[in-house]
Amino acid sequence: MGPDMRRHLLDTNILIYYLADAIPRESLATIEAIFSSSFRVLIITKIEFLGWRKHTPEGYIS
Repeated sequence: MGPDMRRHLLDTNILIYYLADAIPRESLATIEAIFSSSFRVLIITKIEFLGWRKHTPEGYIS
């Protein structure tokens, strides 16, 4: 699998930190590149994210 075909598995904290603008500046481009390419989210991550106290209906990940 070539570098442009990598798939990433995102942790709940990455999603929360991103939405809270808490990703370090030096890592932001990498995270946004992953978001715009191919990534997966486990069902447990979805459940944890929905339990995040700052979750809004607009932030729901289907």
